Amino acid sequence: MNKKIIYILFFIGAFGFSQEKASLFAGKWDIICTQTHNIYYNTITDSLSYSDEYRELIPGLIKDYNLKTIDSLNLIVISDNSNNSFEFHENGKFLRKENGNIIQKGKYKLKTSKKIIILNYRDRQNKKIKDFMEYSVQDKDLLLKIPFGKILRPTYFTLRKKV
Repeated sequence: MNKKIIYILFFIGAFGFSQEKASLFAGKWDIICTQTHNIYYNTITDSLSYSDEYRELIPGLIKDYNLKTIDSLNLIVISDNSNNSFEFHENGKFLRKENGNIIQKGKYKLKTSKKIIILNYRDRQNKKIKDFMEYSVQDKDLLLKIPFGKILRPTYFTLRKKV
């Protein structure tokens, strides 16, 4: 009998913890830092840097896109990474926005035991996509890591909840 009570209390506690975590995620989160295999951009410090591999491609990119200087490329990269966000709703729906435009919308599940967020959405060709993001919380920031298998290095986002 005592074991049953202990199991019930443990289950209720674990369920409560999971729900509490989900409600902590609910809201709009601004992406304040992006790190991909090509770039690092921090909106708070306005820091921009390129990977060594990407830096080698920059002269060709400037020519291909009819840009005048690397400053023109920097402005494009900064613009593309300045006003981006995730919105997680308590009903399990999410939005991802770039420059105020919705680029992904769908459902998410929080796996607190594995520290994973699972996103289910449709891409621009209406194909079903299932993405996995590892997460951690540091101070008031939500850190996301999106692995891309063996081909590319992961993308990292630092998000700060909009108050």
